[in-house]
Amino acid sequence: MDAADTRRLEQIHDLAANYSDRQGLRIVPMALVILSQSSPLMFHAHIRGVEVLPLLIVAGIVSYFLIGKTYERRFGRIEELSAPSIWLSAQVLLFLLLLPCAIALDFLSNPPVFVSGLLLSVWIAANAWPARTLRKSYLTFCLLLALICLFPMTGMPRDRVAQEFGIMFGSFFLVAGVTDHIRLVKLLSAPEEHDEQAAV
Repeated sequence: MDAADTRRLEQIHDLAANYSDRQGLRIVPMALVILSQSSPLMFHAHIRGVEVLPLLIVAGIVSYFLIGKTYERRFGRIEELSAPSIWLSAQVLLFLLLLPCAIALDFLSNPPVFVSGLLLSVWIAANAWPARTLRKSYLTFCLLLALICLFPMTGMPRDRVAQEFGIMFGSFFLVAGVTDHIRLVKLLSAPEEHDEQAAV
């Protein structure tokens, strides 16, 4: 097996282990929601007195699953090689329990660091890619987010820190989502291109 075949095998294993995560366009709507709420020109619209943000979040979650169905129709379904479901569910549950506490701590106790952002950064680094080694781009991203979480120590207002955190978070996932989509399409289209060349 030459280097090209080895690399191809690694890509296939990576895809089988993280197929849903590689469907990059699934996270783009939520990334846009985060950016819309974090930009200096914050989008705080109302429809008949109803806050738009919860509606946008619901739309982002629904879009995640609808776009996943589109990927399934286009490329099929793959049984992923993932961490044990009970362990993963426990991690998610623990995070969901800790996050509201961290948010309350941030805006009620005024700690020297942005606790909820730090919790999110650590959680992404630990769990975003359970079936493979964390990619360097994500490690760098988590370190940058953690650095932003230290800005309150410089005297920066907490709402400004949350805004900067949201901009960084949304921007990265927007770029990462599009990049993962391009890589996925390229990887899954390669066998088709190879078959066409062989037929000629």
